[in-house]
Amino acid sequence: MKPRHPRFFPRAAVLIFTLLAQIITSHTTQAKPVAADFFSPPDIVTAALSPDGKQIAAIRYVKDGRRLVLIDPNTTKAEPLLDTASYFEGQAHINKISWLDSRYLAVQLSQERQGVHDLLSTKVSNHLLVIDIQDINHIRSVRTPGWLVHALPNDPGHFLYAKSGSHSKVYKLKVEPLLPDEKKLGKLDRIDGGQFRKSNELASINGYAVHWYFDQEDQIHSVLHYETKKQITLSYATEAQIPPPIPTPKSAPKVSAIDEKNKN
Repeated sequence: MKPRHPRFFPRAAVLIFTLLAQIITSHTTQAKPVAADFFSPPDIVTAALSPDGKQIAAIRYVKDGRRLVLIDPNTTKAEPLLDTASYFEGQAHINKISWLDSRYLAVQLSQERQGVHDLLSTKVSNHLLVIDIQDINHIRSVRTPGWLVHALPNDPGHFLYAKSGSHSKVYKLKVEPLLPDEKKLGKLDRIDGGQFRKSNELASINGYAVHWYFDQEDQIHSVLHYETKKQITLSYATEAQIPPPIPTPKSAPKVSAIDEKNKN
Protein backbone atom coordinates (compact mmCIF):
# COMPACT_ATOMS: atom_id res chain seq x y z
CA MET A 1 0.00 0.00 0.00
CA LYS A 2 1.39 3.38 -0.99
CA PRO A 3 1.63 5.91 1.82
CA ARG A 4 -0.91 8.68 1.91
CA HIS A 5 0.45 12.13 1.34
CA PRO A 6 -0.24 14.41 4.30
CA ARG A 7 -2.84 17.12 3.77
CA PHE A 8 -1.78 20.73 3.81
CA PHE A 9 -3.32 22.71 6.64
CA PRO A 10 -2.55 26.41 6.03
CA ARG A 11 -3.71 27.76 9.40
CA ALA A 12 -1.86 25.13 11.41
CA ALA A 13 1.25 25.52 9.28
CA VAL A 14 1.22 29.29 9.81
CA LEU A 15 0.86 28.78 13.57
CA ILE A 16 3.81 26.39 13.73
CA PHE A 17 5.88 28.82 11.65
CA THR A 18 4.89 31.65 13.99
CA LEU A 19 5.83 29.65 17.09
CA LEU A 20 9.23 28.79 15.64
CA ALA A 21 9.75 32.37 14.47
CA GLN A 22 9.15 33.57 18.00
CA ILE A 23 11.99 31.36 19.16
CA ILE A 24 14.35 33.01 16.69
CA THR A 25 13.21 36.60 17.13
CA SER A 26 12.39 36.65 20.85
CA HIS A 27 15.79 38.08 21.79
CA THR A 28 15.88 40.69 19.04
CA THR A 29 12.68 42.50 20.07
CA GLN A 30 13.94 43.64 23.46
CA ALA A 31 15.09 47.24 23.78
CA LYS A 32 17.89 46.43 26.20
CA PRO A 33 19.06 42.83 25.78
CA VAL A 34 21.03 41.32 28.63
CA ALA A 35 23.58 38.52 28.50
CA ALA A 36 21.20 36.03 30.13
CA ASP A 37 18.82 36.37 27.18
CA PHE A 38 21.33 34.85 24.80
CA PHE A 39 21.95 31.81 26.99
CA SER A 40 18.41 31.07 28.19
CA PRO A 41 16.50 28.27 26.39
CA PRO A 42 13.61 29.12 24.00
CA ASP A 43 10.03 28.71 25.16
CA ILE A 44 9.04 26.13 22.52
CA VAL A 45 11.63 23.54 21.54
CA THR A 46 9.69 21.24 19.19
CA ALA A 47 6.25 21.28 17.58
CA ALA A 48 4.45 18.49 15.68
CA LEU A 49 1.17 18.75 13.76
CA SER A 50 -1.32 15.89 14.08
CA PRO A 51 -2.14 13.99 10.84
CA ASP A 52 -5.64 15.53 10.69
CA GLY A 53 -4.27 19.04 11.25
CA LYS A 54 -6.47 19.68 14.29
CA GLN A 55 -3.86 19.65 17.07
CA ILE A 56 -0.27 20.71 17.60
CA ALA A 57 1.86 18.90 20.18
CA ALA A 58 4.70 21.06 21.47
CA ILE A 59 7.54 20.73 23.97
CA ARG A 60 8.03 23.81 26.12
CA TYR A 61 10.79 24.73 28.51
CA VAL A 62 9.60 25.50 32.03
CA LYS A 63 11.46 26.27 35.22
CA ASP A 64 11.79 22.65 36.34
CA GLY A 65 12.29 20.99 32.96
CA ARG A 66 10.20 20.39 29.86
CA ARG A 67 6.43 20.35 29.54
CA LEU A 68 4.37 18.75 26.78
CA VAL A 69 1.34 20.77 25.70
CA LEU A 70 -1.45 20.42 23.14
CA ILE A 71 -2.24 23.56 21.13
CA ASP A 72 -5.46 24.27 19.24
CA PRO A 73 -4.43 25.89 15.91
CA ASN A 74 -7.71 27.85 15.74
CA THR A 75 -7.55 29.45 19.19
CA THR A 76 -3.83 28.98 20.04
CA LYS A 77 -5.01 27.76 23.45
CA ALA A 78 -2.51 25.36 25.05
CA GLU A 79 -3.55 22.42 27.20
CA PRO A 80 -0.92 20.69 29.38
CA LEU A 81 -0.36 17.01 28.62
CA LEU A 82 2.74 16.01 30.57
CA ASP A 83 5.08 17.74 33.00
CA THR A 84 8.29 15.81 33.60
CA ALA A 85 8.92 17.46 36.97
CA SER A 86 5.62 16.28 38.47
CA TYR A 87 5.18 13.01 36.57
CA PHE A 88 8.55 11.44 37.35
CA GLU A 89 10.71 11.11 40.42
CA GLY A 90 14.17 12.50 39.68
CA GLN A 91 15.31 14.08 36.45
CA ALA A 92 13.49 13.15 33.24
CA HIS A 93 13.72 14.65 29.76
CA ILE A 94 11.37 14.53 26.76
CA ASN A 95 13.58 13.59 23.83
CA LYS A 96 11.09 13.19 20.99
CA ILE A 97 7.37 13.34 20.19
CA SER A 98 5.67 11.49 17.32
CA TRP A 99 2.04 11.27 16.27
CA LEU A 100 1.10 7.62 15.73
CA ASP A 101 -2.21 8.85 14.29
CA SER A 102 -4.60 11.69 15.10
CA ARG A 103 -5.54 10.08 18.41
CA TYR A 104 -2.30 8.73 19.89
CA LEU A 105 0.85 10.71 20.63
CA ALA A 106 4.08 8.83 21.41
CA VAL A 107 6.56 10.46 23.80
CA GLN A 108 10.15 9.20 24.07
CA LEU A 109 11.77 10.08 27.40
CA SER A 110 15.01 9.48 29.24
CA GLN A 111 15.23 9.35 33.02
CA GLU A 112 18.20 9.29 35.35
CA ARG A 113 18.08 6.59 38.00
CA GLN A 114 20.37 6.97 40.98
CA GLY A 115 22.53 3.99 41.83
CA VAL A 116 23.65 2.90 45.30
CA HIS A 117 26.06 5.51 46.67
CA ASP A 118 29.71 4.59 46.03
CA LEU A 119 28.65 1.22 44.58
CA LEU A 120 26.65 1.80 41.43
CA SER A 121 26.78 4.79 39.12
CA THR A 122 23.71 6.68 37.98
CA LYS A 123 22.10 5.09 34.93
CA VAL A 124 19.83 6.50 32.24
CA SER A 125 16.70 4.55 31.30
CA ASN A 126 14.45 5.19 28.30
CA HIS A 127 10.66 5.29 28.39
CA LEU A 128 8.03 5.33 25.68
CA LEU A 129 4.67 6.75 26.71
CA VAL A 130 1.56 6.78 24.50
CA ILE A 131 -0.98 9.50 25.31
CA ASP A 132 -4.60 9.18 24.22
CA ILE A 133 -5.61 12.67 23.08
CA GLN A 134 -9.28 11.75 23.56
CA ASP A 135 -8.52 11.03 27.24
CA ILE A 136 -5.31 12.79 28.26
CA ASN A 137 -5.35 11.16 31.69
CA HIS A 138 -5.02 7.75 30.03
CA ILE A 139 -1.30 7.24 29.45
CA ARG A 140 -0.02 3.87 28.29
CA SER A 141 3.63 2.82 28.26
CA VAL A 142 5.97 0.26 26.71
CA ARG A 143 7.82 -1.32 29.64
CA THR A 144 10.20 -3.42 27.59
CA PRO A 145 13.50 -1.52 27.13
CA GLY A 146 13.82 -0.14 23.61
CA TRP A 147 12.85 2.78 21.41
CA LEU A 148 10.32 3.92 18.83
CA VAL A 149 11.73 3.59 15.30
CA HIS A 150 8.67 4.30 13.13
CA ALA A 151 5.26 5.79 13.91
CA LEU A 152 3.55 4.04 10.94
CA PRO A 153 1.29 7.01 10.06
CA ASN A 154 -0.51 4.91 7.42
CA ASP A 155 -1.42 2.21 9.94
CA PRO A 156 -3.37 3.88 12.79
CA GLY A 157 -2.93 2.38 16.24
CA HIS A 158 0.32 0.59 15.36
CA PHE A 159 4.01 1.47 15.54
CA LEU A 160 7.44 -0.14 15.20
CA TYR A 161 9.60 -0.62 18.29
CA ALA A 162 13.24 -1.68 18.39
CA LYS A 163 15.19 -3.64 20.98
CA SER A 164 18.95 -3.27 20.68
CA GLY A 165 21.50 -5.67 22.10
CA SER A 166 23.84 -8.42 20.98
CA HIS A 167 20.97 -9.44 18.68
CA SER A 168 18.76 -6.46 17.74
CA LYS A 169 15.13 -6.78 16.64
CA VAL A 170 12.19 -4.70 15.41
CA TYR A 171 8.60 -5.48 16.44
CA LYS A 172 5.24 -4.22 15.25
CA LEU A 173 3.12 -3.30 18.28
CA LYS A 174 -0.48 -2.24 18.85
CA VAL A 175 -1.43 0.59 21.19
CA GLU A 176 -4.59 -0.95 22.66
CA PRO A 177 -2.99 -3.93 24.48
CA LEU A 178 -0.47 -1.69 26.29
CA LEU A 179 -1.17 -1.25 30.00
CA PRO A 180 -1.62 2.09 31.77
CA ASP A 181 1.74 3.49 32.81
CA GLU A 182 0.79 3.85 36.47
CA LYS A 183 -0.58 0.30 36.75
CA LYS A 184 1.42 -2.19 38.80
CA LEU A 185 1.67 -5.56 37.11
CA GLY A 186 -0.19 -8.44 38.68
CA LYS A 187 0.41 -12.16 38.27
CA LEU A 188 -2.08 -12.37 35.41
CA ASP A 189 -0.85 -9.28 33.57
CA ARG A 190 1.35 -9.71 30.52
CA ILE A 191 4.05 -7.11 30.00
CA ASP A 192 3.12 -4.89 27.04
CA GLY A 193 0.17 -7.16 26.31
CA GLY A 194 2.47 -10.05 25.44
CA GLN A 195 3.30 -8.45 22.09
CA PHE A 196 7.04 -9.18 22.08
CA ARG A 197 6.67 -12.54 20.40
CA LYS A 198 7.90 -14.15 17.20
CA SER A 199 4.77 -13.38 15.20
CA ASN A 200 5.25 -9.62 15.74
CA GLU A 201 8.95 -9.63 14.86
CA LEU A 202 9.69 -7.89 11.56
CA ALA A 203 13.48 -7.92 11.36
CA SER A 204 16.59 -8.90 13.29
CA ILE A 205 20.32 -8.34 13.01
CA ASN A 206 23.39 -9.57 14.86
CA GLY A 207 24.95 -6.72 16.80
CA TYR A 208 23.76 -3.56 18.52
CA ALA A 209 21.50 -1.53 16.20
CA VAL A 210 22.02 2.23 16.28
CA HIS A 211 19.50 3.33 13.64
CA TRP A 212 16.89 1.66 11.41
CA TYR A 213 16.03 3.22 8.03
CA PHE A 214 12.73 2.94 6.13
CA ASP A 215 11.60 3.42 2.54
CA GLN A 216 8.60 5.44 1.30
CA GLU A 217 6.28 2.47 1.84
CA ASP A 218 7.21 2.19 5.54
CA GLN A 219 9.25 -0.96 4.92
CA ILE A 220 12.63 -1.56 6.56
CA HIS A 221 15.35 -0.55 4.13
CA SER A 222 18.57 -0.84 6.14
CA VAL A 223 20.11 -0.68 9.61
CA LEU A 224 23.28 0.79 11.07
CA HIS A 225 24.69 -1.53 13.72
CA TYR A 226 27.84 -2.61 15.52
CA GLU A 227 29.31 -6.01 14.70
CA THR A 228 32.14 -5.47 17.17
CA LYS A 229 32.99 -2.66 19.58
CA LYS A 230 35.05 -0.95 16.89
CA GLN A 231 33.27 -1.96 13.68
CA ILE A 232 30.01 -0.38 12.55
CA THR A 233 28.11 -1.85 9.60
CA LEU A 234 25.34 -0.65 7.28
CA SER A 235 23.16 -3.65 6.39
CA TYR A 236 20.41 -3.73 3.75
CA ALA A 237 17.06 -5.49 4.07
CA THR A 238 17.50 -7.93 1.18
CA GLU A 239 20.33 -9.13 -1.02
CA ALA A 240 18.70 -7.38 -3.98
CA GLN A 241 19.10 -4.01 -2.29
CA ILE A 242 22.85 -4.33 -1.76
CA PRO A 243 24.61 -1.90 -4.09
CA PRO A 244 27.71 -2.95 -6.08
CA PRO A 245 30.83 -2.94 -3.90
CA ILE A 246 32.65 0.38 -3.89
CA PRO A 247 36.23 0.77 -2.61
CA THR A 248 36.06 2.64 0.70
CA PRO A 249 38.53 3.53 3.45
CA LYS A 250 38.93 1.02 6.26
CA SER A 251 37.14 3.39 8.63
CA ALA A 252 33.96 3.47 6.49
CA PRO A 253 30.95 1.28 7.40
CA LYS A 254 30.83 -2.18 5.84
CA VAL A 255 27.72 -3.34 3.91
CA SER A 256 25.91 -6.64 4.47
CA ALA A 257 22.34 -7.97 4.42
CA ILE A 258 19.97 -8.20 7.37
CA ASP A 259 17.61 -11.02 8.20
CA GLU A 260 14.18 -9.59 7.41
CA LYS A 261 11.24 -11.57 8.77
CA ASN A 262 7.94 -12.39 7.09
CA LYS A 263 5.73 -9.31 7.32
CA ASN A 264 2.48 -11.17 6.83
